[in-house]
Amino acid sequence: MSDKNLVLSAYGLKKERTAMMKEIQCADFSQANRELFLDDAKSRLGMTLCAGSYWVQGVFDAGSYDVNAIAGKYTAIAHRVRLELGQNHAYRNVSAYPFEAVSLIAGGSADGHHNTSPNRNQILIGNDVWIGCDVLILSGVRIGDGAVIGADAVVTKDVPPYAVVVGNPARIVKYRFDEDTIKKLLDIRWWDWEPAAIEEARGYMQDPRAFVDRFWKQPAPLPVTEWTKRIAKLQSGGKTVYYMRADFGSTDAVWMRFLCRFIERFGAGDEAALCLETPPMAECPHDYAVLACLIEQMGSRAPALLTHESRAAFSECVFPYVGVFLTTKEAVSLEGVRLAEADGVRVRYALDAPPFLWPMKEEHLPLPRDVWNATMEKCIMWRREKLLEMVLKGRYDEAMAAIWNIAATLYEYNQFYVDDVTEAALRALSLLLPASEKPVPQGRHERRILFYDAFGLDTRGLAQIYLRALAPLADALCYIAPIHAQGKMPSLEAAVHAAGGELQYLPLGPNAATYQSLCSVIDAFAPTHSFLYTKPWDVTGLLAFMRLEGRSVRYQINLTDHAFWLGQNAFDYSLEFRDFGASLSRDFRRIPEGRLRLQPFYPFVEEGVPFQGFPFAREAGDFVIFSGGQLTKTMDEQLTYYRIVAQILLDFPQVKFWYAGVGDGRYLASLAQQFPGRVVHTGERHDLLAILEHVDMYLSTCPVGGGLMTQYAALAGKPPYILDYNDYHYGFLLDEANLGIHFTQYDAFMAEIHRYIGDADYRQKKDAAFAAHKNLLTAKEFAANLKQIVETGQSNYPIHFYDVTPNIRGQERVFLANYKKAHPFHQPD
Repeated sequence: MSDKNLVLSAYGLKKERTAMMKEIQCADFSQANRELFLDDAKSRLGMTLCAGSYWVQGVFDAGSYDVNAIAGKYTAIAHRVRLELGQNHAYRNVSAYPFEAVSLIAGGSADGHHNTSPNRNQILIGNDVWIGCDVLILSGVRIGDGAVIGADAVVTKDVPPYAVVVGNPARIVKYRFDEDTIKKLLDIRWWDWEPAAIEEARGYMQDPRAFVDRFWKQPAPLPVTEWTKRIAKLQSGGKTVYYMRADFGSTDAVWMRFLCRFIERFGAGDEAALCLETPPMAECPHDYAVLACLIEQMGSRAPALLTHESRAAFSECVFPYVGVFLTTKEAVSLEGVRLAEADGVRVRYALDAPPFLWPMKEEHLPLPRDVWNATMEKCIMWRREKLLEMVLKGRYDEAMAAIWNIAATLYEYNQFYVDDVTEAALRALSLLLPASEKPVPQGRHERRILFYDAFGLDTRGLAQIYLRALAPLADALCYIAPIHAQGKMPSLEAAVHAAGGELQYLPLGPNAATYQSLCSVIDAFAPTHSFLYTKPWDVTGLLAFMRLEGRSVRYQINLTDHAFWLGQNAFDYSLEFRDFGASLSRDFRRIPEGRLRLQPFYPFVEEGVPFQGFPFAREAGDFVIFSGGQLTKTMDEQLTYYRIVAQILLDFPQVKFWYAGVGDGRYLASLAQQFPGRVVHTGERHDLLAILEHVDMYLSTCPVGGGLMTQYAALAGKPPYILDYNDYHYGFLLDEANLGIHFTQYDAFMAEIHRYIGDADYRQKKDAAFAAHKNLLTAKEFAANLKQIVETGQSNYPIHFYDVTPNIRGQERVFLANYKKAHPFHQPD
């Protein structure tokens, strides 16, 4: 079978991202299986031509890497035969135009997938089939053993065994033999014999009745095995049983892609079960690791799933209890199809589109979110599946980089808060990645505290306050930071050295070598308590902490409690700084309450940092408003934050506005043009407290407020006003609900701002009342609570859980709008 004559279809932009059309010539009559691959790397299997079969010449036209065709043994395919796979359009929609596919291809996101319309993606051609010249066979068709397809036929539906079909569309004109002969030939299955046995029997083949009389034997009764009983129990309990031979170890395995889609569609209470026939575990450790980790990650939510180790491809005795038999890209699928059809079992390809695999939920209702969302999440699904393939094939560095990239995307996208497939891939890597095994020291009485800091930023106060609170608790202290921070964090270095601790700078990139290096350092230190202060996508640190399970008490510092992060299984306790984050972790990250502890924080102030001055000339009568943080926090579709600032500048000519922070500053630049000399944008400053003590007012970012900036403002005695129309900015200050600074309605917020700026007496009273409240935790209180958690596992502060659903749905709309602006799918020219 030749791959040389590759013809790109009319969709063609890039070879690897378009429909794949291959010209086929394979008439070598080999007794070996021959495989056609759709990519140059020979990782995407398109077709298998089994022993003795040949294809004189034709075209294999594939709509995606999901498609597949199998031609059984001793099948003859003539000239100019064309297989069309995965090319259907959604003609039941208002338009049959493939808008989604064109957008994906134009945007470079298709990755070999353009059949975004519902498609059946496999063609199965049985054994001893003859296909005449100029035949067209469409996706989803199964041609039974012994069938004959007449020249010029267009085959759109299944062809029964030994049927003769002709025409457009192809229709049955007769059968080659009577019903009894057909049944017995299907029992005999001469094509499975050794070539010598076939040669010996050829003398009988000219007389079908003599052949049947000579070779047919009554099939033996099927045994009842424990495996049969388990599947029968599922079926009798009302579950639809999906049954497949898991293609562990295959070049282009489909089992894990199907499993990902199955567990996304079905849960523990649904009336569906998956039963997998698998090779022995010792032969496929990577596959078993991924399978076990996917199921373990789902926990009690997992749908019913049974496995059975067997060297036999299928257990014939289970088919009477199966609802759907699933084929793969392996040629042995044809044997399963024979057994399934004998018992009237529905046959589907494991990578068929969902509407062909199972009942769709609310399929006639409008999408709950727009088509852009559906397209985006389809791309994420493809990336997850490629990730699992990397793990299966032992490509660990690629898998770690893929996890890093997926998690970074999900953090920015922020439409959900845990990703089971990526977490399962992390679990599998933690089992498969080589690392030295060091036994847990017994009878340890000293407290050895590890602090892992993936940022290495001297200006971020959270690491400082934890380090200062942990130092008195530690008999030994080890601080790990990324190598790029070496020499750039003098305050943290001084704090570590003052505590008598050791400081390790390590490369922390996503690859196996850095993981092993990190594990070696951690093993050498042998921590009893380990603190994880990391980024949402830090695969290396997360894997190292997963490896510490049972060897050290692990604490995650949840610093981005509103957003997606990776590492659900990398800690024993999540230290939450407010009720909102704890509630989100429990209800949307599925972290049990028993693993959540409240640890409010306070603003770290570096002593001796003087005010470095205004970035503009401050004149008598100026009213300076300060704001700051990452500029992503100021972005929503309505540009609400910039409307607020513009309105203030219009209404109060004495106002000068100063923003300190990094990110997309184009809207600030626009304001600066509109109000010359009154809007200034600077980078981050180290003298934040001093700044807030020298300005007249602090304005929080909107729609996402900054926790640390809010606390700095409170420490400086400035009420941190915020318009929080999603109502989730609570928890950064004590008794925040009674401070009169938190607003959810634009008009009420602007009325308060106007009064605060315009009425000096009101402002003085407001500042005094705000300062009279206890707004912040003290360093002593923070340290005492952290000590309580380390020593007893309990916090002094109870968590008040509440339903955060309305709050996070609002923030998701903001994140989605920002993501769509930053990452538009291309539309056709």
